[in-house]
Amino acid sequence: MKSNLLLFVLLALVFNVSCMNKENKDLKEENYFLLLKDKETISLNTYGNGKIKEQKTFAVSEKSIYATDQKRRVAILDTAENIITLYEIQTSKEIKLSIPYTIKPKSILLNNDNLFIGGEIDGSFGKIILIQYHIQSGKWYSLDFPKDIFCFSIDDFVENDSMLIAIDDQVSPKYLLFYRLNATDKLEFSHFRELRPSGVNEEIRQGRITSKYLGLLSNSLGMRRNVDYIAIYNDLDLVTSFSVPIELEWRDRLPKINDFLLTGDKLLFAHRENGLGILEIKDSCFKVGTNDYDPFNTEIDTDKINYVPFKNEEIIHLTLIPDDTKVILTIRNTLGKIRYEIMDAIENSKSSNPDNALNLKKDSISSDAKMDTVAIDAEKESNSMLTLKVRVIEDQGGSKFDWVKAGVLSTIKNKSKVQIPDTLLIATYSWLENLQENKVYIAYLVPFPLYSDTIFDINKWILLEGDVSKGAKRIE
Repeated sequence: MKSNLLLFVLLALVFNVSCMNKENKDLKEENYFLLLKDKETISLNTYGNGKIKEQKTFAVSEKSIYATDQKRRVAILDTAENIITLYEIQTSKEIKLSIPYTIKPKSILLNNDNLFIGGEIDGSFGKIILIQYHIQSGKWYSLDFPKDIFCFSIDDFVENDSMLIAIDDQVSPKYLLFYRLNATDKLEFSHFRELRPSGVNEEIRQGRITSKYLGLLSNSLGMRRNVDYIAIYNDLDLVTSFSVPIELEWRDRLPKINDFLLTGDKLLFAHRENGLGILEIKDSCFKVGTNDYDPFNTEIDTDKINYVPFKNEEIIHLTLIPDDTKVILTIRNTLGKIRYEIMDAIENSKSSNPDNALNLKKDSISSDAKMDTVAIDAEKESNSMLTLKVRVIEDQGGSKFDWVKAGVLSTIKNKSKVQIPDTLLIATYSWLENLQENKVYIAYLVPFPLYSDTIFDINKWILLEGDVSKGAKRIE
């Protein structure tokens, strides 16, 4: 009897371990990324078959900063308590870590071997501190930095194949600090580079790096001019560069740029008011900084920037899907509701037209809904002047044409070169199916009346061929 019971227990253990190993094996095949779900929650996700797949969620606060290595772990740092929670993705194991240094954390980076924290020593102006936590050994290190340069704090990190790069902030001159990456021990300081500023009283907020470019987002508040800048360098020697200036309102000194990305030869940025900014990066943009009397990065003409607007919404984050050209836009409406849109950064696009510079492949996704996406019909999009996501507000009837009043939720494509109103009238032939009230559609529109190339009234449009089956796709 005892031997049978023992055999049963052993078989149960083997079965459980087998199931856990299968689940963990499935997880290991993925590339992970984090998204903000609401102000108290982030989600860990994968992407496949055109869909975002939520795997786990984590509680956060306004004082939290977080990162993932995209393979094994998620780190969440409570900057109020200086407590780190390190999550093992495959095992769901949580490790609580207390930082053994007095520091005001401002930045975090997690890779396969180490967790890095940057900030300033609490209470000591001008003394920066860079912390390394080696995950396998559990050892903490305070990284060395040159004593003959004055820095204020480390506000962000980037890394390439061989170097961890710490970004100095606030005081002029500013520096990049380079450390040699290794998997087993404390990182050694390599060298530093002085940054060419974009403006006076500049505060660097964020860095991005690719195999071709380094980008730095900063804010400059001066006596006569308040500006957000994105500075782009075409190598880590920092010799040639340019900056993109985004002017701020004099009385409203809040940053206009929420986030930015570099992908291929494109700069993408989330503008608080104008939507998604798109700039094609060309060799002609870069200038060599040689004039001591004009020490700032050369500013490009902002007319070169194209915007994809989002009515009554604000893009708050941009997330590049690992090993892909797709970008996820985290979008918040005036009520604080968050949704996502997936866009494809087509790297070989040479057009300056924003509708071609980024190809919107998928429809929007609510952060608290099932994360399905809706493909855009490329042929219908090509034949239409407007491609909009709309919600039907009211059926207004008609004789030859049936009209509905619709609210514009987002603009997918606009070839009309006119500002699209928040609400508009959409026509279909009255003997055909009509758009239904309170439903959401992708609408492929042309000017009314049908077959007219002229926009007689920006408030009146008609579906392709005046037919719902030819010019609309219901998604909600």
